[in-house]
Amino acid sequence: MVNMGYWTRGATTDREAHEQLVHELACRVSSLRGRRVLDAGCGLAGPAALLACDYGAQIDGINIVEQQLRWARQYIEGNGLGDKIHVYMASAMDMPFVNELFDVVFSLEAAHCFLDKRRFLEEARRVLRPGGTLLLADITATTHLALTRWQPALKLNLVTAADWRRMIEDVGFTIEQTEMIGRAVYPGCLRWSARIAGERRRAMVVNRSPRAGGSVLGRRLKMMQAWILELLLYRTFFATMIRLRLREYVLVVARKPEAPILR
Repeated sequence: MVNMGYWTRGATTDREAHEQLVHELACRVSSLRGRRVLDAGCGLAGPAALLACDYGAQIDGINIVEQQLRWARQYIEGNGLGDKIHVYMASAMDMPFVNELFDVVFSLEAAHCFLDKRRFLEEARRVLRPGGTLLLADITATTHLALTRWQPALKLNLVTAADWRRMIEDVGFTIEQTEMIGRAVYPGCLRWSARIAGERRRAMVVNRSPRAGGSVLGRRLKMMQAWILELLLYRTFFATMIRLRLREYVLVVARKPEAPILR
């Protein structure tokens, strides 16, 4: 499981923090037992496994990254969760499900990557049953000023929490809770990011030059490039944005009305 983690509720390890962030979102629903949940942007299925095992939910996950789906299926099969979790190659902006199928749409640290966020919200509302719940938690910007929204590691502009609230209400949801949880997420995440810096640099070298070999000088140059990029993009930039309060982290709980809204 990889997310930024929730670090201020007793978590002492990165795994505990990552799991706690899932719990922080899941506990906003009175009960998930027996409920059908769509995990939009399911990643490697770590959150889905927690929702299935700890809360008794039935999970369908969607993702557009083929390698992540392969790993997710291996994880699901290896842990005997094939009857509780199913994952599909599909876009959150074009969900392959019939109307009013799910009790909950769950999106943890994925929606900021969706190119058309309003379309995702429209699709979430479509597949939710009347009275169903949208649970969303994600990194946000705090301003629309030029360049301050840019997230270089992801190569995209972030939206603000106010943008999310406006879009969620515009498509017909009723917002029940909005909480800014950046103080519980970012300080611990920065410490964790520093601890795994070496692992991230090695992964960057492999991704940039997957074939082994090359001269000693060439390998050293690639490692130096990875060190500089990792330091600048993943830690210095990230830490600066947080210290300048240009990054926040929003948790939103929204409800699809029981009856259609007359417009």
